Amino acid sequence: MKPRAISDAAKAEKKNSILLAALDEFYERGFAAARMDDIAKRCHISKGTLYLYFNSKDALFNGLIELIAKPKQQQLIGMMNQATSAQSALVTMTEFMPVVIEQGQLPKLIKILIGDSGVFPEVVQNYKTTVIEPALAALSQLFHRSNQSGETQIDDPELFARLVVSPVIFSAIWKAVFASGDALGFDLKKLFRLHQKVLINSLHIDQEK
Repeated sequence: MKPRAISDAAKAEKKNSILLAALDEFYERGFAAARMDDIAKRCHISKGTLYLYFNSKDALFNGLIELIAKPKQQQLIGMMNQATSAQSALVTMTEFMPVVIEQGQLPKLIKILIGDSGVFPEVVQNYKTTVIEPALAALSQLFHRSNQSGETQIDDPELFARLVVSPVIFSAIWKAVFASGDALGFDLKKLFRLHQKVLINSLHIDQEK
């Protein structure tokens, strides 16, 4: 058994190792079937130590939201807020999201949410209100600004924001459920380049040469 963490850095490292162990347990067994005992065993700590950090599976999943989803969401919101145009925002986003899907743990998180959404509705609602809705709001506000500037004429910026992010959900689910190992079976970057082109063409924005 590993020694107890003492320093703040060691505690933070242990906390992250617990969360990643929980992620794998939830992903492999499902949220409902996963047990705190097995999560403790997976990261080589006692159940008592686990409860010092997280007192429930809900707390573990909320921790995963903070560890995995929130940082990427904050990056995306920052990109939208700093963008000088809808075109530059779409280019930045469609280049950023394949990296998130290919190199991060977000697909696993989404699969767990979808697979057991009825088991932990409060956690699912937390993900919706703290991760999804602020990101969609930032996108919607961007398109409202581009309408006001005359760059675009989007009929419904809120619905258009959902259209923009739809390949993210598709690709994350595909990787978590259908992909063989790390092989998606299609070119993710090419998919998002095509999505970028379709979006820009649909807004009648002259693409930069």
